[in-house]
Amino acid sequence: MQQLANFRDVGGLRAADGRCVRRGVLYRGDATFTGDGPPVGAISWPPAVVLDLRSEGERRSTSPWPSGTTVHEIALLAELGSALRGVEEVGTLRGLYLELVRQSTAQLAQIVQLVATSSGPILLHCALGKDRTGVAVAAVLLAVDVEPEMIVADYELTAPNVAKVLWRLRALGVEVPPDDELPHQALAVDTAALRAVLEEISSAPGGARGWLRRHGVSEADFEALEHKLLG
Repeated sequence: MQQLANFRDVGGLRAADGRCVRRGVLYRGDATFTGDGPPVGAISWPPAVVLDLRSEGERRSTSPWPSGTTVHEIALLAELGSALRGVEEVGTLRGLYLELVRQSTAQLAQIVQLVATSSGPILLHCALGKDRTGVAVAAVLLAVDVEPEMIVADYELTAPNVAKVLWRLRALGVEVPPDDELPHQALAVDTAALRAVLEEISSAPGGARGWLRRHGVSEADFEALEHKLLG
């Protein structure tokens, strides 16, 4: 039975007030396919809600979720196509991540709202679970004041999984160029790039919540998000 190659529960990450993100509430991962079994580490499966950050073209080869799962398709930086192509066009992961934050702010705010207001476990994913997922998870966690170094440490857990995800995609017939034809950044986990995102969001007037508030996230959303993630 197939397994997701870059799946994990975000639970356990510590917020500034000492509380930790609850387990079994927010998952992150790579794309699912027909034949996938419940991933290791999932307290309950399938998730009640899926936030799919891929472009429309990327979704064509993946399997539908069961009727009990609600799927929200929220393409991040759709004009750049896939994250791999996006790295080529922007040049660096730092550039890609900051481009994503600056051009997809409304979508990131929508993701925060959906995590806050959805019932049941949530899976947030893109193709690899690295770039778009990494930035989106960072925005959600900053909204409840999870410590930046905890967010970076969670992001770093993707590093040993990138090769596994690419192997899995190719084995499932997804068109992915050979590694030697991909830009180095497409295979990399770059903590400096994620730290640039954390700084971009946190240094806005009012911090992360001020940044999100200006793009539609309400106080009620923040309260619901804090209750959902931190209890």
